[in-house]
Amino acid sequence: MALPRCVCDRDTNRYGRHDNVPMSDRRYGDTEELSYAYPPDDRRRRRTRDDYRDRQSRARTVRVTTTVATIITSVFAAILGLQIIFTLLDANTANPLVTLVADLSYTLAWFFHDLFTPDFPQLRMLLNYGLAALFWLGIGQGISVLVRSLR
Repeated sequence: MALPRCVCDRDTNRYGRHDNVPMSDRRYGDTEELSYAYPPDDRRRRRTRDDYRDRQSRARTVRVTTTVATIITSVFAAILGLQIIFTLLDANTANPLVTLVADLSYTLAWFFHDLFTPDFPQLRMLLNYGLAALFWLGIGQGISVLVRSLR
């Protein structure tokens, strides 16, 4: 039994191209081994389950890394925001929560402590610590974008 020269009528992909279509098929009465329109190419190797597992593993690692970075930097920004709220509302400085937040926010504000020096201490706290909070949110987004681009 002769093999058909081309199976263009039945086995093209949705774009009309031949993507390694079989030249013979048992469904159409052919009993010989399947041959393909072109020999398998090393550049177009088939994806195996290991390839998909590797891809899923990398995607999971990227998701976890970006989530952790975003959560940590968001917590830093929230601590700075709490300090701003405590300062604006004149919270009791003897309270352990207020002192803990004040100590942590002083550490997280790094070089933003005296960036702006207006006469009003509440405005100074709002500007300097607010800018530090935006800085931490930007760092979190930057890490997220960087890790996703390395995928």
